[in-house]
Amino acid sequence: MKATVFLLMSVVFFGARPNQSWAQNEKHLDHPIDDQSHGKNENNGSHSKKTTTDEKNICGALEVFEGDVQILNPTKTHLIELRRKAPVPCGSWISSNEGWVHLKHSAGPTVNLGPGTYAQLLPSSHSKEQVILFRGQVYLDVNSGDGEFKVGSAMGRARIGRGKVIYLTGYSEKTSAQLVVLADFATFENRFQETKKVRVSEGEMSELSFDLLRVMPKEPTPISVAALKPKFFDLHVDEKVQAQAISLATHRQERVVLVHDEGANQESDEDEEAPKKNKAQNRSLASSESKSPKSESEITRDQALLEKKLEEKLAPGVSDPETLIYPGRKPKLTRKERAERKKLLEQIKQFQAEP
Repeated sequence: MKATVFLLMSVVFFGARPNQSWAQNEKHLDHPIDDQSHGKNENNGSHSKKTTTDEKNICGALEVFEGDVQILNPTKTHLIELRRKAPVPCGSWISSNEGWVHLKHSAGPTVNLGPGTYAQLLPSSHSKEQVILFRGQVYLDVNSGDGEFKVGSAMGRARIGRGKVIYLTGYSEKTSAQLVVLADFATFENRFQETKKVRVSEGEMSELSFDLLRVMPKEPTPISVAALKPKFFDLHVDEKVQAQAISLATHRQERVVLVHDEGANQESDEDEEAPKKNKAQNRSLASSESKSPKSESEITRDQALLEKKLEEKLAPGVSDPETLIYPGRKPKLTRKERAERKKLLEQIKQFQAEP
């Protein structure tokens, strides 16, 4: 009896310990210490990786805004919070119906969107454009260290290496896009004809118009200062930039006026010098060639020859064309006819003189 009790107690005692250790091991296998630490490091790594990816996906920062402005995420699923220095993800859609927005692009340029504008912000690594303008107007201030910055629309594209420009689209059915250069220069092109670009300098503008049935932008022309001022107000351009742009535009217009004035003066000088040149030429010709004037008989003969040629052209095949061409003129008579006529007239006179 005692042996049986001792055997049962030993079985229970020694059998429980393996079970307990197995349970503890199973527990440790479910939640191992190494795996927990590895998971923590992995989470930290993924978190840091996510932060880096987010930083790479940021294309700009919101500087100032006012009015009815909305910024949607790239998938257009939710709105981005509008606050100063708020990050704007790449691919965001910006709408300013009755407001304006100032952004700082990650590549460096300043981007100002005016009222009634709908645009998309893209990264600097994008090969086509960094700003796509679907409607409205945008002001861009690009420094030399920012690299080439491109803004495009449905048909046009502007490339700015260094300068201050205004790009407009969607304001006319016949005009696809318009580029206004306030400082330095930019190139303007049809986005489907990249090889043919038009260089637009400061104080000039160019437009891509289908009214003229052309696929190339028009040749640059001077900017109208009166047309610039409303654009400055809508885009909230800095006052120093405004003054500089107006000065450059005025200087560009004066250049055109000076060219026209010089052309007019040249023409007047040429008109005054023409008689002198003609006189000199006449004198030189008279001195080099001693030609005697034609005699009256030669002039009469030439005139008769010309009249004969004219009669043949105007009345071919007519025996007496002079009566047809000159109805009021007396017909020409031969010497015999004149003698007979004279004889007849004398006979008539004698007949009249008889009683």
